[in-house]
Amino acid sequence: MKMLPKALQPQRDDIKREYESRNWKNIEIGLPDYSGYSQPSIFVWATSPSGKRLCGIVIQSDSAFKTIREFLDANTT
Repeated sequence: MKMLPKALQPQRDDIKREYESRNWKNIEIGLPDYSGYSQPSIFVWATSPSGKRLCGIVIQSDSAFKTIREFLDANTT
């Protein structure tokens, strides 16, 4: 996984801090090394508080970080 551009890193860091405080672990948010998607995408990896390992792909947009939060919230159990 590649690092996000500097302009997106503060939003990534906010999500990591918030979810780590809610007992999430191994949170990784970055650009894929390779993607077959025609649009730029963001990879999300995280381990939920119950130990479930999650992986998601979000298309880069103005609402990408909102979508990442919704994805994590939907998989909190």
